[in-house]
Amino acid sequence: MEFAALDLSYGYAYCVMDGTMHQAIEDSPVNEKRTFAVVLESEEGGGFTLRIPAFPEIVAYSKDEREALAMAEDAVRLVIADCTARGEPIPSGEPPRIREITVTLAT
Repeated sequence: MEFAALDLSYGYAYCVMDGTMHQAIEDSPVNEKRTFAVVLESEEGGGFTLRIPAFPEIVAYSKDEREALAMAEDAVRLVIADCTARGEPIPSGEPPRIREITVTLAT
C-alpha cells in the first residue's frame, strides 16, 4: 500500500493502491509507543528514499531528511490504523540486522 498526498489535518489519507480513504490517527492504539527502524538512502540527485523494514509497503521520497522522517511517522500511523481496522497484527518494531559486505568485481 503506497500513500500519497497525505492530508492528516482531517484525519484521513488516500490510498493509491486501492483508491480508498482511510481514517488515520483516531483509530490507532492510544498512548502506545512503538519504535521502528527507518532506512534513508541518499539519492544521486539529492534527497532521500525512505523505507521501513517492518512495513515493506511504505516507501517515500523527500529532498529533506526531517520531512522524510515526518512522512514516515504519518505513513506508519496510517498502516497501523489500517491493520487495526482489518483485525491484522501490527508488525513488531524489532530492529533489522544490517551488515555490510565487500564484493570484489572481476575486471
